Amino acid sequence: MQIIWTNSKRLLLDSSINSNGEASGFNEVEIMPLKKGSSKKTISSNVGELVKTFEKKGKIGTSTPKSKAAAIRQSVAIAYDKAGKGRKK
Repeated sequence: MQIIWTNSKRLLLDSSINSNGEASGFNEVEIMPLKKGSSKKTISSNVGELVKTFEKKGKIGTSTPKSKAAAIRQSVAIAYDKAGKGRKK
């Protein structure tokens, strides 16, 4: 797989290179800029950012949750992982 950065928030992923060594079949993926930190405010902000992305595009990164509730659960997991914490049960 070849990765090509186009700017600070987007990258191109290529899994197929033809016989001439030229890349084909690029998929553009948007990188979500989440805040760093482990405070409740930062985690909440990151969850909000991820849910907004789902509402706008129907995706969180490359995954497509089936419902908003599933998107919220996934957003919480991503935000806690980014903060280096486990989700409290």
